[in-house]
Amino acid sequence: MERKLTMAQNELAPLIANLASKALSQAAVHALKARDAAANIGSAAVAHAPEVGAAVASRASDVKSTAAERLPQLGAAAASRAHSVAGGELPKLLRPTRGKVIAGLAFGAAMGAFFAYVMRYFDPHVRVNTQSGPTYVITERTEAGDPLRVMVAGNVYQSATYLDEKWNELPFEYYRAFDRMFDTPVNIERVLMLGGGGFAYPKHLLTTHPEVSMDVVESDLKVIQLALDYFYLDKLMETCGERLGVHEQDAMTYLQTTQESFDVIVNDVFRGAIPDEALASPAGAQLAHARLNPGGLYLVNVVAYPDEKNAYAKLGELAATLEQAFEHVWIIPSTDEEFSEDENYLVVASDTDCSFPSSIPY
Repeated sequence: MERKLTMAQNELAPLIANLASKALSQAAVHALKARDAAANIGSAAVAHAPEVGAAVASRASDVKSTAAERLPQLGAAAASRAHSVAGGELPKLLRPTRGKVIAGLAFGAAMGAFFAYVMRYFDPHVRVNTQSGPTYVITERTEAGDPLRVMVAGNVYQSATYLDEKWNELPFEYYRAFDRMFDTPVNIERVLMLGGGGFAYPKHLLTTHPEVSMDVVESDLKVIQLALDYFYLDKLMETCGERLGVHEQDAMTYLQTTQESFDVIVNDVFRGAIPDEALASPAGAQLAHARLNPGGLYLVNVVAYPDEKNAYAKLGELAATLEQAFEHVWIIPSTDEEFSEDENYLVVASDTDCSFPSSIPY
């Protein structure tokens, strides 16, 4: 009986090792896709704790802080282990008590289920190396259950779009804050947007304000291609192409070389989490002022990270810099409670005296 059991173990070993090797190879590939998005797994697990169980929720913070660094290494180590098993260690591992084998299978099934949940929740589409580094397009679900396609770079959301009939609706509060331009006495016909990303705001603006034309400056051709392939830029060009201009160029270079003038300039230029320092300089503020029609508006999206030292210093510095070029400056909170733990602020500068009741002193 013992000899027959040993023979069965030896016959099963190559089959199980082969299956393990294939599965772990796939896991290693998926780990590369999940690396940058993995920083969001912790918060996703907390939000979906009723679905994945209290155990996952309790480990969420650990997953969030270590998954991005450890997934590729774990995949490679596991693949190496599979080869060792195929070389003859598996028969030895099979000989201990059946309880240990069952426990191992249960652990593997649990890890597989958790990984499947992560992949299903984030639904990765593509990974591209852009100027911001590894950039992913994923689709997740909002609190209301709507699918939301997101561009992730530098572990932060760069852009997002709803799908299908909601393709031109704005998912983030700071996008919606840009519409405050229409609460002013400024006559708006031409808008310049610095930083195209997934073209979320251009889609909304051009489809809801047929009287407005827009030029969008995006320095990264790969980001423009992602917008065409995954964020409905192709549809926007089909429906509003005569009122849309797309320029593959650095924002400062465009401001320095263009002879065009605009009623509004929107600055949403980031590389990952890092804003464009040249645009935030006194020279950048003066250039923006020079490219505006008299009394025009300059809108800047600013992100403050509360956990960082002097988190709000750059916000105050930008306001002070803009005061040197414009007669009026306002800071308007535009934080999105659902999608971000960080804080967004819309900074508006103009020579026109406007009223923004929700603005804050600085």
